[in-house]
Parts: sequence; C-alpha cells; structure tokens
Amino acid sequence: MRAAVTLIVAAFALVGACGGEANPPSESGELTTSPPPASPSEGEEVLVRGIVQTGVEPGCLLLITPGREYLLLDAPQVEVGKRYLVRGKLRPGAATTCMQGTPMTVLRADPL
Repeated sequence: MRAAVTLIVAAFALVGACGGEANPPSESGELTTSPPPASPSEGEEVLVRGIVQTGVEPGCLLLITPGREYLLLDAPQVEVGKRYLVRGKLRPGAATTCMQGTPMTVLRADPL
C-alpha cells in the first residue's frame, strides 16, 4: 500500500512539473511570443567573413560564418578551406540544387 501511495505522489509531481506554460501570459493577460529570427531580404547587400567549404551537392560552395552559411553564387575563383571577406547580394528566393545556405550572388571575394 505504501509503495502505491509513493508511486501516485511521484506521478502527480511529474505531471505537475511538465504542466508549465511555454509562453506564460503577460501582466495584461495576453500570451507573449518571441520575435521570429531575422530572415535575409532579397537583394540585401552584405559584407561577411568566413571559410569556403564544399557543399553536400557537387559544385556547391559555401561560406561558413559563425552565424550563418551562405551559398556562393557566381563566385570568382576561391579556394576551399581558405578565409575570405565576401561582399554580395542575398538571394534567399533563388532556386538552386545545393539545398544549403542562404544563396548570395558574390560581388567580390578577398582572401584574408
């Protein structure tokens, strides 16, 4: 009997711990939400530093940065494994077969 009571108490404690709200209501009673992460804008010009790596699909080159991966479109001769400062225009809506990174038309790529 004692084991059954202990089991029931433990079950209630577990259910109670899982019942918290992910976004608790604010003081006004409305649910609070986090803003969505900023998405890149079509044609936005960026200047980023990173390392060029090959993508998983043949012929795809990526610039790996701390916060994001960029798919390099129309890239000049760049070497895989080298660091570059790249100026380009974002093309998040571009259709590619690479399936990785935010597409970016490269305007300039300078080795670091």
